[in-house]
Amino acid sequence: MNKMPNSETQSGDDPILRVQAQNDALMEMVSEQITLDTFDANDHQLLKRLVVDGLGDPRGLVRLRFAETLGEIGEPATPFLLEALQFHPNVTIRRAAAKTLTIIADPAAVPVLLQAFLNDEDTVVHGSAAGALARTGEVAVPALLEILASPEHAENTKGHAAWALAFIGSEASEHLYSIRP
Repeated sequence: MNKMPNSETQSGDDPILRVQAQNDALMEMVSEQITLDTFDANDHQLLKRLVVDGLGDPRGLVRLRFAETLGEIGEPATPFLLEALQFHPNVTIRRAAAKTLTIIADPAAVPVLLQAFLNDEDTVVHGSAAGALARTGEVAVPALLEILASPEHAENTKGHAAWALAFIGSEASEHLYSIRP
């Protein structure tokens, strides 16, 4: 009798499938909690799992779903995203953390976003941090203007800073008009 192994056995044998199954179960649980309005935004372990496990999933669409869910959770997720952006060795997680911070647009993230924008060796993290800075709005304007004025920064960094300022638009005008030649 040739019996096909069930999906639990298959995922139990393959570490990648096991991680994927765990992430799928995590997303299902959190989605249900959000729907039922029982999600505990003070559950730091759960928030950390959403960031590290979810944003580290090898499937791009699953990472996107975790990012959107973290965006729905909002500012309670910011500290965990900032920690991942700053310190996680996995570039995929750093990239996804920066992109998720773009969704949340928490002004408290500006210092770490600036650090990633100026210092992360990955160009995707660099660009995603610029996008997140743009979404934070006026609070990022002084630092972006300093980047543009500084001879220390590369032209591509200045280009990203200029793009972020353009995205911010009229919120930046007060700062722009206060610049004296």
